[in-house]
Amino acid sequence: TITGPRAAEYGQKTQSKVEEHEYPSGNKVTKAWLDEDFTFFNKRGRRMRVIDESSLDEVGYMTVKWRIQKNRQNGQGLKIEADHDHPDLCPVRNAMRLVLRKIRLKHSLSRPLAIFVNNKGEIKYLTADKVKEVLRAAARRAHPDWTDEMINKISAHSIRVFACVLLHEAGRDPTFIKKRLRWLGDSYLLY
Repeated sequence: TITGPRAAEYGQKTQSKVEEHEYPSGNKVTKAWLDEDFTFFNKRGRRMRVIDESSLDEVGYMTVKWRIQKNRQNGQGLKIEADHDHPDLCPVRNAMRLVLRKIRLKHSLSRPLAIFVNNKGEIKYLTADKVKEVLRAAARRAHPDWTDEMINKISAHSIRVFACVLLHEAGRDPTFIKKRLRWLGDSYLLY
């Protein structure tokens, strides 16, 4: 949640088809993150390759690039430090796990990173609907007292809302929140 990604930045509209953006020139580019959008660096600041699980312990930070964004600030990058105190929640380690999953599943690194294996053993692309399903299931387990009305308010966009609220609660100023979450306007104030 640290970057508050939009569903189009990591997912697809369907689990089987890759979404592309077409520029006026006719050139097409995959919308969702690819392996090449993440660059990992070790604790000494040297670029590293993701090879196996041992890479998780060596990583110090990563840079991530948004090729296609709703705000048209395409190519925007961000440096994110690894959170060694919370390895299961670390956004850098989790991004690296996406790469490792693709390597383990022998799925092309030139295709979107956010994939999963369904109950039939098929590799599928992550969608906003799948994220919504997982978030709602987690909320039901964590909050069995919540009503269906409360649960149904949860969507893939909740990730962005949560990131905005966390940054505000952490005392970050509006300029930081807008830049970190890639907003051009003031719509974030609704959250």
